[in-house]
Amino acid sequence: MSPRHLVVLNWQFPPNKGIGGRRTSLLVKHWLKMGYHVSVICQKPETETKTSDWIDTETMSKIEYHFIDQKNDYNALFFEKGLIAKIKIKILGTYFKFFGKGNPIDETYFCGQTIFKAIQSIDQKKNIDFIFTSGAPFYLGYWASLFKREKPHVKLWCDFRDPWTQAINYGIPQLSPHQRKKDQFIHQEIESNADFISAPYPEILDEFTLSAGHKIEIPHFHDQLKIENLDHLPIWIYAGEIYEGTSKDWDKAIASTAEKCSPNQLHIYSRHIDRLKRFAAHKNVVLHPDIGEKVKDELRRCSAIIISLGEHNKDFFTTKFYDHLTYQKPYLYIGPEGKVLRFIRANGLGERIENWHPEQFSYNAQFAEKLWSSHYAEKWAKTIIQNLEARA
Repeated sequence: MSPRHLVVLNWQFPPNKGIGGRRTSLLVKHWLKMGYHVSVICQKPETETKTSDWIDTETMSKIEYHFIDQKNDYNALFFEKGLIAKIKIKILGTYFKFFGKGNPIDETYFCGQTIFKAIQSIDQKKNIDFIFTSGAPFYLGYWASLFKREKPHVKLWCDFRDPWTQAINYGIPQLSPHQRKKDQFIHQEIESNADFISAPYPEILDEFTLSAGHKIEIPHFHDQLKIENLDHLPIWIYAGEIYEGTSKDWDKAIASTAEKCSPNQLHIYSRHIDRLKRFAAHKNVVLHPDIGEKVKDELRRCSAIIISLGEHNKDFFTTKFYDHLTYQKPYLYIGPEGKVLRFIRANGLGERIENWHPEQFSYNAQFAEKLWSSHYAEKWAKTIIQNLEARA
C-alpha cells in the first residue's frame, strides 16, 4: 500500500525565510517520519538557498515542492520605503476600495488560479488524501476549499496562526463594504468545506461556527532537543521582533536597568535593531543584528532571557515563549501587562524587568519542564494526523 499523500499550503514554507513557515515545517518534519508522502505548495524563494532555521536540508530533500512564481505586488509595497511606494499604495488602495473584491493585502490575492491549478496538477500525478493549509496568508484556505468542493473525499485541515477577521493587516474592519462581502464569503467557504479548523488561540476559533470536535486548539509548539547549558554569565538576552508601538515599554525597561545592570549586560539581537538605535550609547546595552540559529549558543550562556510583546499580542503565547523554556532561565518581561505576564508571574517563570530582583526569585524549573514537554511538535503532528485519518 502506497503512503498517504498529504499536500501542504504554506506561503512562507522553507526555504523561504521568515517566521511564517516555522509552525508548518515542524509538523511536516514529523509527518515525513510517520511515513507520509508530503507535497508543499509555497511561494518561490527569492534566493536559491536551501538552508532554513526551521528545517534541515535532508528533510527538505524528501519534500515534493511546487513553487508559485507569482506574488502580490500591492502587498510588497507596504514593505518598501520612499515617496514613490507611498504614492502607489495610496492610488492602488483607493482603486481596490471601490473596485476590488476581497482583501487585496493578502499575499495570495492575485495567485488563486495558479495555486488552484498547482493542487490539481499534484492530484493528477498522485491522488491527494489530505490537505493542510496554514496562514497568514488566509486565502490559502479558500483556494484549498475550492479544490475540496470538486473532490469531497479529500480531507481538509485549515490552520490559522493569527486572528483573521479581526486582524489589523488582514482583517475585515479595513475593507470597504463590497470588499467585506467578498471576504465574508471566503470565510464561509472555508467553514463549509474544511473538515477541521485549528489555531493556537481560542479567540481565533471563536470566529468560526464549526461544531465541537471540528475546531481544535493547536498551541504554538517547539522542536528543541534537550541541551546542556554552559556556565551562566551575568548577561540578559533578547532575541526576536521589536514590535512597533512598544518604544515606551523599552524606554522604561532600559531606564530601570541603570542601577541593577553591569556595563554591557543586556544584549539584544533583532532584525529590527534600528528601532532601538537610541540605546546604542547606553552603557548597559549591546545591540546586535539577527544571527539566526547561532543565538542559541548565546542563550545557553546567559542568566536570563527577555520576553517582549506588544499591545496586539500581550495575551498570546508566541512560539518563542515555548522555545526558550528549553534553557530553563528566568523570563524578564518587557511590554504591556496581559495574560502572558500574569502567567509568567503566577508560575514562577520570571517577572517584569523593572521589578526584577534575582536574589528574591526562585525559578519553578519543574513547571517549566512540564510546560516544555507538553508543547513538543511531535505530539501535535500526531494529533492532526489522527483526526484526519479518523475522517478518511
